[in-house]
Amino acid sequence: MKQFFWLLQSDLALATAEVLALANPSQATRFGDILLIDADEKPYHERLAMSHSVHEFLFACHVTELEGQMEAFDWQKHYQTNFKLDIHAPIPPQRLAGIIWRKLKHPKVNLEKPATHFELFFNGTFVIAGKRIATIDPKPFFERRPHLRPAKHPSGMQPRLARALVNLTGAWKGAITDPFCGAGGILIEAAHAGLHAIGSDNDPDMIAKAKENFESYQLRAKLSLQDATKLTKSMDYVVTDFPYGRNTKKQDLNKLYSAFLLKLKKLLQKRAVIVFPHFVNHLTLIRKAKLTVIGEFTNYVHHSLTRKIVVVEA
Repeated sequence: MKQFFWLLQSDLALATAEVLALANPSQATRFGDILLIDADEKPYHERLAMSHSVHEFLFACHVTELEGQMEAFDWQKHYQTNFKLDIHAPIPPQRLAGIIWRKLKHPKVNLEKPATHFELFFNGTFVIAGKRIATIDPKPFFERRPHLRPAKHPSGMQPRLARALVNLTGAWKGAITDPFCGAGGILIEAAHAGLHAIGSDNDPDMIAKAKENFESYQLRAKLSLQDATKLTKSMDYVVTDFPYGRNTKKQDLNKLYSAFLLKLKKLLQKRAVIVFPHFVNHLTLIRKAKLTVIGEFTNYVHHSLTRKIVVVEA
């Protein structure tokens, strides 16, 4: 089925990669903030963090051909009960909505809660028409922001980004392991996505905070006090944000990261998403561990920290 995603413009590269990892499409093309794919229909709206909405693809054309294309299109085939037309461009909707009205057998308009939500997206001289399948609600992500959790972490990751990292694994089932789980931010998003959450940390205070947060959200996780460099069990998917305290020496971080990556090479079964601070040579460490990089993204946090998000396989 051809469908498209209206992506968040704040990070188009990461938003695109998130969809592609979950959909694994046979074809994909991006037009600005619209990503068109040909893939199986799945409940993407329940998983995605970096998109506004999901749409059924109807047609695409040059702007000069739009009215003719709309006159020729079978709107009735995609219509249920009532409709609304949204045009994502400074164009009055009445004329184009009138074309759809005339093509329907029993047309009704509902501007508040339409059963059929048609939309036109413009990218330069190109127009993509779609029918909205689902909207990704941003409210739950805002409600789970780090400063609103009962047990806080000084460098907690925003839920939207944490969910996107979980989605970069491409996992629809199974377990997400975070060996540096801290207060549990990444694992909270994994659990909300319907995945098993497994976490560990070498700080008992962090494990206590993670447990408190999971209890507050009434979520389940397997949490343990453990040194990440001494793991022994195989892991299908790993998503982790490395510790990078300002008071920790760079040499100590390199030693910790290297030891973990070597362990990851032995234990990883499918895919890992690892977050490094910008001030370490992450690619050198990854090469030494003989892991394969399949994607990399940059996330600016503030003037003294930029995250390097790397997707790897063993």
